[in-house]
Amino acid sequence: MRNVHIIILFLLSLSAFGQPKIEKQKRDTIIDFWNQRTYDRLHGYENRVIKSDGKILYVKISFLEKSQANFEYFRITDNLFHCIEYSPDGNYKTIGNYIITDKIIGADTSMIEDITTAEMSYMIFYFRGILKTGKFIEYSNQSEFSDYWEGEYNRGKRVGIWKHMNGFELKQINYDLDSTKNIYTKNLAIESPIDSLIMLLKGRWMLRSCDNETSPRMIFTKCRTYNGRYGEDCNNNFSKTNYYDFLTKNLFYRQRGEGCFEFRETSIAGNWRIEKNSYDTYLLINYIDSKDNWKLKLIYVDRDGNLITERQ
Repeated sequence: MRNVHIIILFLLSLSAFGQPKIEKQKRDTIIDFWNQRTYDRLHGYENRVIKSDGKILYVKISFLEKSQANFEYFRITDNLFHCIEYSPDGNYKTIGNYIITDKIIGADTSMIEDITTAEMSYMIFYFRGILKTGKFIEYSNQSEFSDYWEGEYNRGKRVGIWKHMNGFELKQINYDLDSTKNIYTKNLAIESPIDSLIMLLKGRWMLRSCDNETSPRMIFTKCRTYNGRYGEDCNNNFSKTNYYDFLTKNLFYRQRGEGCFEFRETSIAGNWRIEKNSYDTYLLINYIDSKDNWKLKLIYVDRDGNLITERQ
């Protein structure tokens, strides 16, 4: 029995000396710039906070174990910060403002020691929530072509009309009505019938870039005058133009322009047609003098003579 008492006393003594004596607790309320990451588990993040007269002017939060910024916050007012969110490669992900709310969305604790008195205390952190507000730009991570959405937030929720952009307005969504329905006000590539698209595409389209395997997305401008007429550089007036001709009876003619290719061949002829499914529209080109047949997804086309395709 005596041995049992000794063991119990020994364990109690370990418990007493193994745990710090808590003299007091401290509390602080902070802004949740960390997006609900636990405050005392931010080891490995390169964080930077710049203050002046007790006001936060700038906050940087990195990716884990990297110097690359994940978020940067810039003070506008005490309750409003402009934020740039980055992808791991350093490109923009989102750009817009955050409003600082009074709502406490969580808490965390850390144990700290007063270096002058050696007293231990708990520091309790309360997190004030932040919400997206006003105009935002949100880039599509899965796209290599800098597609982005732009629209308005109201206290963290999308409101009104959001536009999907890529140099042109690809589509819209009205979050005040039906957020599941796409609206095509200018882009005729999706909802127009095949006969209408054929009439729209007929003619010569000047390619703004080179059509090669490393650049599957191509942007065209329709030539208003050609076949020897004046007014546009679609007639090789200044240099050999890179263009596609969509002719009647589904005939196709392509001229490779200067600066994009070696002149191993200047033109390729073939046939073209349009196919649609429930979601997408495709332009199919079958070459007569080559086995290289193309399937181009119609990303955008409008009545102002703009066309975007993407090789599949």
